[in-house]
Amino acid sequence: MSLKFSHTPKLTAFVIIVTIIMFVPIFMVPQPARSQAFATGNALREVHLRMTADGLSPITPKEDQTVRKKSVPNGFQSGRVSIFGQVVFKHMGIWELDKIADVITIQHPVKFIIWLSTSGTTSGDIRFTLKYGTLVVAGPTVLQARSIAAKAKRYEVSSHANLTTTDSGKPLQLEVEAKINGNGVMIEFGGYQEDSGVSFMCDAIKFKAFHAEQKEFCVEFSDAFRAPVNNLYPILFVDDNAIYDEEGYIIDRGKSETGNNLFIWKLILRPGDHTFLLGISYSKNKDINLTWNTQVALHVKEEINHDSIWDRMDKGDIIVMFLLILGIVIYFISTIAVLSARSSKKNIYARKSPIPNRYKLIVKKRMTGFQKRARPVASSSGKSRTNRSFRAKKKFKM
Repeated sequence: MSLKFSHTPKLTAFVIIVTIIMFVPIFMVPQPARSQAFATGNALREVHLRMTADGLSPITPKEDQTVRKKSVPNGFQSGRVSIFGQVVFKHMGIWELDKIADVITIQHPVKFIIWLSTSGTTSGDIRFTLKYGTLVVAGPTVLQARSIAAKAKRYEVSSHANLTTTDSGKPLQLEVEAKINGNGVMIEFGGYQEDSGVSFMCDAIKFKAFHAEQKEFCVEFSDAFRAPVNNLYPILFVDDNAIYDEEGYIIDRGKSETGNNLFIWKLILRPGDHTFLLGISYSKNKDINLTWNTQVALHVKEEINHDSIWDRMDKGDIIVMFLLILGIVIYFISTIAVLSARSSKKNIYARKSPIPNRYKLIVKKRMTGFQKRARPVASSSGKSRTNRSFRAKKKFKM
C-alpha cells in the first residue's frame, strides 16, 4: 500500500518547517570577519649554515649538543727534485644542504668559519668553496690559520658573492680543504658554540600572506632550506607589544591549504587598525634584527555572532546534535507514515460501505418474492418452516 502524505498536509508541513529550522543553523555557522594582506617583498637577512654530521643545517643546536671532530691529514709531500718537499691542500670533505626548495638570492658578505685545535702548536691554511649545484657561489677563499693550539679557536674569513638562482631543487655545498704540515690538527663542528660553517645574506624565508581577526593572527611563509617548522623561532610585535613563542600564544604550526608553512597566534584584538611586526629565525636569539622580519598593517573587523552556540561546540558535540536531530526527524516521518496508513484504511472502508446496502435491497426484494410462493413444511421438531425462504437466506446471507 503506497503512503500518501497529502492526507495529513498540516502535519507534513509542520515536520518540514521544523526540520529546516533545526538543520539550517548547522550550515550557517558565523564566519569570522577576517582581514588579510599579501607580502610584496622580502628582505635579505643573514643566515648561518652550520656543519653537522649530516651536512649543512640552518638550525642552532641545543647547548648540550655533542661536538664533532675530524682530523686534518698531513699535507706534506716529499719532493722528487727538491729534498725539502712541499705542503699541499688535502680534501677534508663536502658538507651539503640537499635540494633547495625555492629560488633564492645569496649576497655578500659571505663568511667562512672554522674551529681548529691541535695537540701542540702549529699553523696552516684552510680553503673554502661554496657551490650551488655545479655553480661556484663564493671562493675558493683561503683562511690563514695561525697559532693553532690545544684549546679550540674560532677562525673566520670573508668573501664575496652575488647570485640569484634561476631554479630550485639543487644542493648547496660547502667544500673544505686544509694545507697543514704535521699531524694532530682537528676540525671541531656541530656544537652550540662550535659554529663551523658559512654565513651569507639570503632570502631563504619568504612571507606569503597575513590574516588577522579578533581572536587570532596567522602568517603563511615558505622556507627554501626546509627546516622543520617546530625548530623555527617566530617573534611577533602587535602595536609594539612583543609576543614570544614560549609564552604559549602560538596555537598551530604546520601547513596551510596552499602548501606554505603556517603559524597561528591566539590573540585578543579590538576592532580597528593594528600594526604587526613579524620575525622568523633559525636561532632562539630574540634580537629582531637577526631574523627575517616584515611589518604589515591590518584592519581587524568586528565579528558578528562569533560566540554563538555553534561556535562553542566541538566536533563531538556537533555529531551528538546531528544524531539527535536525525532521530527526531525519523520519529516525525514514522508518525506521518502511521497516520497516513490509518487514514488510507478509513477511506477504503468508506468507499465500500454503500455496496452492502445495495445488496441488502436486492436480497430484501428477492426474499419477499420467495416468501409469497413458499409452502410450510414440517420439520423433525414438529415446527413448520419455509423451505425456499431458508435456501434464499442462506444463498444471499452476507
